[in-house]
Amino acid sequence: MSHPRISLIAIAVACALGGTVEATTIIKVCPSCTLNTIQKGIDAANPTDTPIIQIAPGVYNEDVHVSGKGLTLQADPGTAELRGTGSGPTVTLGSGGGPTFPATINGLTISNGKALTIGNGSGGGISVIPGSILHLKNSIVQNNKAFGGGGIFVFTPRALPTTIEDSTITNNQAQDGAGILILSSVVTISNTDVTHNVGKPAFNADARGGGVFVSTNGDLRLNHVTVSHNSAFEGGGIYAENDALNTDIRRSTISENTFLNTCNGPLGCKPGSGVGAFLASSFIIADSTIAHNTGSSPVSLFGGGLYIEPNGTMSIDQSTVGYNNTADASLNDVKTGKVLGGGGGIAIVNKDGNPARVTLSDVFIINNAASPSQAGGIDNSNSGQMMLNDVTIKDNTGDNCRGADCR
Repeated sequence: MSHPRISLIAIAVACALGGTVEATTIIKVCPSCTLNTIQKGIDAANPTDTPIIQIAPGVYNEDVHVSGKGLTLQADPGTAELRGTGSGPTVTLGSGGGPTFPATINGLTISNGKALTIGNGSGGGISVIPGSILHLKNSIVQNNKAFGGGGIFVFTPRALPTTIEDSTITNNQAQDGAGILILSSVVTISNTDVTHNVGKPAFNADARGGGVFVSTNGDLRLNHVTVSHNSAFEGGGIYAENDALNTDIRRSTISENTFLNTCNGPLGCKPGSGVGAFLASSFIIADSTIAHNTGSSPVSLFGGGLYIEPNGTMSIDQSTVGYNNTADASLNDVKTGKVLGGGGGIAIVNKDGNPARVTLSDVFIINNAASPSQAGGIDNSNSGQMMLNDVTIKDNTGDNCRGADCR
């Protein structure tokens, strides 16, 4: 058996120029090494360094916890899998308080986390709590389960932003935020796919935010992100609760998300909303596409592409909302005795006398569908406040636009 190797890499250029030599500690982990688990590599790290834990190819069956130190877990993408034991989060970052240390995960596949017990129900794949900041790169978070944040849970109040880039969050399950759950934290996601995550009702509550759920002073920023093939009862792709601070979506695609039919679940049939995104906080959508989100269902449903509740400043710029639906257009409201849903593209809501205020500029709202008697393009029948600047609304099934401020 080989022995652990801890080496120092000096920056020769700095030395040649008369500068200070900086060194990075490398700690090597491999199945045949003395440090044969990732946790052993973490434990070997000096809290005063910011070492790189270099992980050799293989499957590591363990749960790991990083607390009180900053470090990088690094592998060649696709070669190393951290497969949890199924008894809690596969990765826990942070101690719950104290100083904050950055943790970078680069090139790992993280799977089989199951945070499904009272008091340990958040973050099936990765749980980020006070005392740490996550930087996730070139990684896959898949096949994890939790009550909240099936793939990733972030709760880092007043800390620097968590970043997720060049990664895939897929095939995770949770009641809230099957892919990612964000509470009281700033999370920036770029060049990443959030796909095939499924909201699962629990504790007699509806599933929300199949792809991403942001709440409680959370701040979500997406750039070049695809949120697709996720499902939930509300916000199949994204759910931004009314106490979230901000949702900023740029150069991104929200597509092919679906409404999770819970008619056979504990709550029976209830109205749903926001197949692509449920937005109840301040938001900006720019240079993005909201398309092919589908809500065909035997229950009432509103907002195939976007469902917008009142709160803060809301704008959609230079974007397309197309080919979304709230119901099978062949269904007949008279036969079913139900209103099957309006706002195939966008539903704007006046709630408790507080209207949503939305500005649309240079937006195409095309080829969306609702049930025959409803508005396929924009449903503003609840008298939200809407300003349209250079907006094209056409070829939608049902009315193109219904309610106040349509033109």
